[in-house]
Amino acid sequence: VFIFTATTVFYTFGVTLFPYRRLFRSWLAGGRFLFSAEQPGLRRLIDLTSLGWDPLVAGDAGLEIGATCTIRDLYAFEPPRDWLAGGLLATACEAFLSSFKVWNAATVGGNICLSLPAGPMITLTVALEAGYELWAPDGSTRVVDALHFVTGNNRNILAPGELLRRIRIPAGALRKRTAHRRFTLTHLGRSTVFLIGTQTPGTNDLLLTVTAGTTRPVRIAFDSMPDARTLQHSIDVIPADVWFADPNGTPDHRRHLTKYFTEEIRHELVAGARHDLHRERQELRRAAGTRAVPAHLPPLARSLRRQEGVRCGRLRCLHGLAGRRAGAQLHHPRVPRGWSRGDDDRGPRVAG
Repeated sequence: VFIFTATTVFYTFGVTLFPYRRLFRSWLAGGRFLFSAEQPGLRRLIDLTSLGWDPLVAGDAGLEIGATCTIRDLYAFEPPRDWLAGGLLATACEAFLSSFKVWNAATVGGNICLSLPAGPMITLTVALEAGYELWAPDGSTRVVDALHFVTGNNRNILAPGELLRRIRIPAGALRKRTAHRRFTLTHLGRSTVFLIGTQTPGTNDLLLTVTAGTTRPVRIAFDSMPDARTLQHSIDVIPADVWFADPNGTPDHRRHLTKYFTEEIRHELVAGARHDLHRERQELRRAAGTRAVPAHLPPLARSLRRQEGVRCGRLRCLHGLAGRRAGAQLHHPRVPRGWSRGDDDRGPRVAG
């Protein structure tokens, strides 16, 4: 995950290294990156996978992901149906620059602590407003916002000897509507940009997360859905030194892709909100407005249901009135214009 020496700080996948009595110890999780490169200063490994931490714990409060949870376990997890954002779990796993074989060993915590700009677990947890629980060697713990954990390319806020224990994703974030966009130079290449937008059902807000194209995650929040010009301006104000440059894309290229994809995300969430409203109205029409408005719905949805119930009641009155009129016409039919009473099948007879 991260390596500490006496003078400088380095980071690796699945390991923490810090000096102790001239011997370099290391927390070992998946070790996917650790075992792929030379580590001449490493003397001792402490295997975290043998501690038996629960990989995934789902409850009313949300989802807890153990730091040693493998990518395979996360990908196989089936979220509850009311977790609209649950599909992002599999999407983030598929964004890995690795084969399914690596998924068996690579861990969620390792990818986060490696702190690469293109780390998909960082994108996932920041977009879903997760909190990280950190353990220190003295036994103390602290919880930090996922947004503030990564501070730059291969840099994070972990102190010497500190480790990531678990990730907590709140249930409210998992129930949001989502839209995402990702760009790579090749089909299975590293992400050039990875963006996720979320919206609370029944509201018009927007929470936009920008990663891969920046050295650290960027989160932009709007209380109401912005127009295209406001959204583009929010991307323009991101500092120039935050944009990442590597062979996968220049800062200007990444900024251009981000502005293009954010507008697509905005359109998708607006269309999704309209679709949900249309579906809600269809359900209300089927219910004929006879059921009480559920208290768990957001204020906007409750208001719409009440309005729909009133409208359905008026429609029933109109339909009943029309039915009574139709019955009256059945007993006392009018004579069509150009016909006279007593006409038979020989055809109409013009009156007068």
